[in-house]
Amino acid sequence: SSSSSSSVMSLLVASVCLLLVVLVVVFPICSPPSTGLISAASHNFKFKNFRFKKKSRYGKQVTKAMRLCSSLCGDVKQIKEELELFNCIRSCVSTHCLEELYGEDKFELGEVDLRLNSFKGCVMEEFSNTERPNNYESIKERVERESRQPRNGSGDTMTQLVDVDKTDNTEHEDL
Repeated sequence: SSSSSSSVMSLLVASVCLLLVVLVVVFPICSPPSTGLISAASHNFKFKNFRFKKKSRYGKQVTKAMRLCSSLCGDVKQIKEELELFNCIRSCVSTHCLEELYGEDKFELGEVDLRLNSFKGCVMEEFSNTERPNNYESIKERVERESRQPRNGSGDTMTQLVDVDKTDNTEHEDL
C-alpha cells in the first residue's frame, strides 16, 4: 500500500514536471515572432517600440529635456489645456518622435499614454545619433532662447528653467 502510494506520488510529480517543461519550452517557441510593434488591447492601434533606459546617459538627458520642455510649455507659455500642453512638450523635445509615435493616432484626452516610454526611447536614439542635430544641449539652448522672450509680464522664468536643469535625477512622469 505504501509502495503503491509512493509510485502514484512519483508519477504525479513527474507529470507536473513534464507539464512545466512543455509550458516553459514549447509555448515560447510557438509564439509568433516579435514585430517591434506594440498593440494596446483597449485601443486598436499599433506603434513602434523604442527601448528606453532611464539610467543611461541619454536616458537621463531625455528626462531632463522633458522637464525643460514641460517648464517652457507650462510656466513660460502658460499653456493650461491638457492636449495642447501634451503636444507642446512632445514637439519641444522631438517633432520627429512626436510624428513617429503619435502622427497617425493622436493622443486623446483621458487616454493613458502607453507610448510614453517608446517616445522617450525614440528621443534617446535621436540624442545618440550624431548625424541628427537634436540633442539635449540644442533643446536647452532653444528653451533658454524662447524663455527670454517676454510673455504676459512673467520675468523670472529663466531662473526656473535653469533650476530644472540642475535637479537631481529622481524620476517622475511628465505629460
